[in-house]
Amino acid sequence: MKKEKSQKVLLSGIAMVVLFILWTVAISLIDVQPIGPQNSSVGFATLNGFIHSLTGVHMAIYTVTDLMLSRKIANALFWDLRCLDLYSLLKEKAYSRSIPVFWCWEHSILL
Repeated sequence: MKKEKSQKVLLSGIAMVVLFILWTVAISLIDVQPIGPQNSSVGFATLNGFIHSLTGVHMAIYTVTDLMLSRKIANALFWDLRCLDLYSLLKEKAYSRSIPVFWCWEHSILL
């Protein structure tokens, strides 16, 4: 059962890497036109231009996404620093070995 699950995880990881490579190649080769800021080339230019004509530019959206990114970076730094502290305490045997070291890493990914 466990071997079967690990094979599924491995295959899904390989599939994601292959899809990423295919997407990167497609974006760099299909319908590349200079429609971006300062005439930068953009892949899938027709689709991108159409979506941009529908939505336009909204600085409020950029501000919200920038704040969300800043929060995630701050959260990751907070948990990474806590994990370093927990690791150093475990290394000095100040705590019991029953505390999992990788708990912090898993927890920071979930947040």
